[in-house]
Amino acid sequence: MKTPPLLLGATLLFWGWQTGLPVFGAVLALVLEGARVAPVRWEFSQADFNRVWDLCALLFFSAVIYMFTAGEGASGVAGMFGARGNRIESMNQTTRSVLRLFQWMPLMFFPIMAAQAFSRHERINLTTFSWWLRRRDQAAVNRGARAQPRLAINIAHLYFAICLLGASAAKREPALFFASLSALLVWALWRSRSRRFSPALWGGWAAVVITTGYAAQVGLKQLQKEIERWDTAFLSRFGAQGFDPKESRTSIGAIGRIKLSGHIVLRLDPHGQAPPELLREASYNQFRAPLWFSSKKELQPVFAETNGTTWIFLPQKISPKALTISRYLPKGAGLLATPNGVSQVEHLPVLLLETNRLGVVRVSDGPGLVSYEARYDGGPTFDGPPEKDDLEVPEVERAAVAQIAAELGLAAQTPAQRLQTLAAFFQNRFQYSTWLTAEPASPTNRTALADFLLNKRAGHCEFFATATVLLLRQAGLAARYAIGYSVQERSGRKYIVRQRHAHAWCLVHHEGVWQDFDTTPGSWNEIEHDRASFWEPLSDAWSRLWFEFSKWRWSENRFRRYALWLVAALLLALVARLFFGRRWTRFREEKTGRPAPIPAGLDSEFYLVERRLQELGLERRPGEAPALWLQRIEPTVPVGPPPLAPLLALHYRHRFDPHGLAASERAALSASALAWLEHAPKPPSLSK
Repeated sequence: MKTPPLLLGATLLFWGWQTGLPVFGAVLALVLEGARVAPVRWEFSQADFNRVWDLCALLFFSAVIYMFTAGEGASGVAGMFGARGNRIESMNQTTRSVLRLFQWMPLMFFPIMAAQAFSRHERINLTTFSWWLRRRDQAAVNRGARAQPRLAINIAHLYFAICLLGASAAKREPALFFASLSALLVWALWRSRSRRFSPALWGGWAAVVITTGYAAQVGLKQLQKEIERWDTAFLSRFGAQGFDPKESRTSIGAIGRIKLSGHIVLRLDPHGQAPPELLREASYNQFRAPLWFSSKKELQPVFAETNGTTWIFLPQKISPKALTISRYLPKGAGLLATPNGVSQVEHLPVLLLETNRLGVVRVSDGPGLVSYEARYDGGPTFDGPPEKDDLEVPEVERAAVAQIAAELGLAAQTPAQRLQTLAAFFQNRFQYSTWLTAEPASPTNRTALADFLLNKRAGHCEFFATATVLLLRQAGLAARYAIGYSVQERSGRKYIVRQRHAHAWCLVHHEGVWQDFDTTPGSWNEIEHDRASFWEPLSDAWSRLWFEFSKWRWSENRFRRYALWLVAALLLALVARLFFGRRWTRFREEKTGRPAPIPAGLDSEFYLVERRLQELGLERRPGEAPALWLQRIEPTVPVGPPPLAPLLALHYRHRFDPHGLAASERAALSASALAWLEHAPKPPSLSK
């Protein structure tokens, strides 16, 4: 190994500590560092290296298949190994699987690193890592030609980088991680530093780079906080993490622009009918700006029918309309989007389904993707009847709400007239806007919602929904605040719902049932559509491919069940072929003084030429390839037959070509080198 002593061992210990696999890190470190003092070396052939690399590749692809097909994803595999790494709750399951895959890479590629460490050769031919190059070389041999010589590399530094990548995929203390990472990098770079600079100067510049990097890291974090404060897209509850059944933090009173992505969150199949305009995920009945709360936080389980996938909310209601909704469930849990008036849900394979009196439907212990059918129609809902909280207007908002209610004359109108009056009021006198300006300054003490009603009269859906709920309550009608998605984008015969279609509206208790009442101006659909990204079609294409793959991944077909058994059988077959297909030759360093056999290529006479050039002051720079070295010193190389370029080509083939040189070529290498040495001048020490 060409890395400094103990560097790989320390890096593996660092990796094990970061990922929660300290035992694995210690064992791997002991094996690799033990190779430096072990008296035994193995004579691996090119075929042996090929088999070891095939084993690593199979381990890697097996991990990929497992993580993206097993029901519990990366967390289940982590439990199998006893990993105690931090859970990244804010990321979806796919992201966690990718991070866990990175964390395991030092384990997957350890066999090839160990093979190089215990081999008599310090490098591995590039053919090992490319099946295409193997086929080309084999085709050349089959035609009776000689395989083209390939470059051989030492993979120690690549494995060092893989270990650092695996450690960085685990979330630990940032400051301690940065300090450890910097120390390892300085350790690795110290040996290859330029000798033109003193160690003190080199260390000083390294300290400057590390300090600058840490300062940049801290600065980026502060910049992110400033962006999050200015751009409320990061604070909006309309995000990929879903809604909270207990509370909803609105952007009322915030400053900046509401920005939501075009990421597809729901796919709908209305079965040839017109889909519902709104899909609700949660509703709330208490407002304390900028939060809406739920006073009914308790969730009650709903028991499935005998088939285990049908869940009935209203047994007495017959609903002719059907809507199939497909959505992802990160970690197998989340809130379901349902149309108002849903009576039952079918084809939903989850272990637990719970609801509350505010219309929330939460599921857990399910697959990563569900496609459930909601049966719905107008009329009764499973929401609880109106209560005192559904008529409360917060004291801080009461003056502004009462002023608008009096101006509209809501008290003297019938319930139906009140709804018509409010719909016309918001449609004709207000504008939809995603830009949030600052709250009014003192001494007015006017709230953001009051300023929206009395002054600005422009805002996004959270303003309209909140104002409508409070005005209806002021007029004596029970109302609640609802959040979910607006259905507005067609895709062929089906529909898709994007993150930017997240919406807030009002639920009003009218004519004995809870009804959707949306007063946000209809222009909001066009405004949001105009903000679509130029790359959205490409994103949609990838989303579609991933959706089709996810349907297979979470389906109950037999192929997925036995995929892991198939991979395990292939893995065992490759291991058996590797370890029992042939016997490797062992070499032990004898203490009797008998020299060990010289590995192929190390007896090349070109090394004598290289030594003579170094004695003449034309030494090769650290890390400089021989071909580039000869090209650089060509103007000063002593003139005389034979030229060095063909000599170097023969040396390369003798050193790295698995098939070696023919006898005539080997003789030509020796004769050319000796002839060059005879014509080359003697170094000053020998001339005397």
